Amino acid sequence: MTVAANGIEIWYQSFGNRNDPVLLLLMGAGAQALYWPEPLCRMLADSGRHVIRYDHRDLGGSTWIRAGPDTWSELERTPPYTLSDMARDALGLMDGLGVHRAHLVGAWLGGVLIEVAADLAPERLLSATLIGGTPPWPAEYFEELWSTMEHNHRPLHSPEELIEQGMAIARASCGPGFPFEEPRIRALWSEMVRRGNRPMARARHVSAGFFSPRPGPRALADAKVPVLVLEGTAERGYSGMAEYAARVPQASFVPIEGLGHDLPSPAWSLIAEHVLRHTELSPPAGAPA
Repeated sequence: MTVAANGIEIWYQSFGNRNDPVLLLLMGAGAQALYWPEPLCRMLADSGRHVIRYDHRDLGGSTWIRAGPDTWSELERTPPYTLSDMARDALGLMDGLGVHRAHLVGAWLGGVLIEVAADLAPERLLSATLIGGTPPWPAEYFEELWSTMEHNHRPLHSPEELIEQGMAIARASCGPGFPFEEPRIRALWSEMVRRGNRPMARARHVSAGFFSPRPGPRALADAKVPVLVLEGTAERGYSGMAEYAARVPQASFVPIEGLGHDLPSPAWSLIAEHVLRHTELSPPAGAPA
């Protein structure tokens, strides 16, 4: 299904009872809503949460933004849209669904978008959960990191090449504490390629994440909502996110041993347990989806 939000169309899918508290799931750069595993969504929904996952702009069934730079060199330091634009997409989706307040759960770039949403509209958050978050590193570090990523963002066209590119990214992201789930990940990437993305969509998201302003932990501290930081010990940003959580008085930092930049099936129950416990601490939504 799609809904008009922030001047574009956003594709979304929901699970569970519409009268339960809303969990809005925000995914990382270049990853469609499907990257939130359906079994994990159903675990959360079966425990009394109305779960919503959605495609970011330029992905899947949401609007593909035609304007803006398209090449790797153009995207460096010149994002086609900002983190604020992408956070407003999430807030606009809530508007379109009649949701005034929600528990926001973000993986990777999705966690950064929660930080930005908290700065834009703190009254819309019931709680925040950041999974594998990206610390607000210095600009020089993001520029250095950008210079290493071009190979995995080449503009490919054939479905076979796109699937293999996705598989390479997934293999590199897998943490040492969990097996790489080749059949499941291949099926996932095959379905995402079938649904389609705007060319260079992931690079455009990464550009927004690296080169547009973000408020940092102050936004979540000022929002005064419960914050949970779930961070894999194999994540590049592990120590930075531990420091981030320490700067948010109401935040809890929970390490997950051996988890990398992925959501492996053996971790789903643990993630669901932490998210459910965390969202039970927050006040009721007061407005059904």
